[in-house]
Amino acid sequence: KLGDMEEGITDMDCRVAILETANGNLKNENKEFKDKIERMEIQSRKFNPRVIGLKTAIEKSDPIAFVTNFLKEVFGSELSCEPAVEIAYRIGQWTDLRPRPMIVTMQRYQAKEDILKLARSKGEILFRDMRVNIFPDITPDIARKRALFNDVRMKLRKAEVMILNPAFMKHVHENWLENKGRYPSTGFMTVILSLFMCDQITVFGFGADSEGNWNHYYEILKNHNLRTGPHPGAQEYGVLQKLNTKKKISFYTGF
Repeated sequence: KLGDMEEGITDMDCRVAILETANGNLKNENKEFKDKIERMEIQSRKFNPRVIGLKTAIEKSDPIAFVTNFLKEVFGSELSCEPAVEIAYRIGQWTDLRPRPMIVTMQRYQAKEDILKLARSKGEILFRDMRVNIFPDITPDIARKRALFNDVRMKLRKAEVMILNPAFMKHVHENWLENKGRYPSTGFMTVILSLFMCDQITVFGFGADSEGNWNHYYEILKNHNLRTGPHPGAQEYGVLQKLNTKKKISFYTGF
């Protein structure tokens, strides 16, 4: 009988091992499906701004026409293209406490990007005695992940510290610098970020010294043949010259 018990325990161990393996495989498959669904949902929201603060039912029976006129009235000629709206609708449960958010699907991606950029620069928008905000339409999963850092963000904000998404550096490297060099310099990143935040930008001291090296102000350069290091100095300098020509910045190159 002892042998039968040992055999039964061995058989049970084998079955548990098989079940654990199957369970692990199912977990992996489930995660893959969830990630795929999340990517699809992100893609489906790609053209969507989320508008907060418009009084419920103000759009009456034609939300598309109302939102189109709203965007033209708020942003006007600042938009680089016509704000053609594909569809507009309310989400969430009806409540008397606050108006339901409105999801707007734009026909053109560039229009959505313009709207979000202008909304960030303006902050809260006053429209017909309504305080309106416009945000990206993110998924619930991304919203939950962002909420995990609320406490940290509040502490950093009080300390006047800003954290940039690495995607911004990637965007600058690919679009502003055409993938030249290994990565943008801190100075160039600061100038490009300022374009999104400031009304007036003045740049001093950007460029090479008399030996052709691009020094940091806070260090004594030991390598006199460093030149621009991993940064595309000539490309960055050229971009700043173009921005100066277009009067986007004031660029003082020295004597």
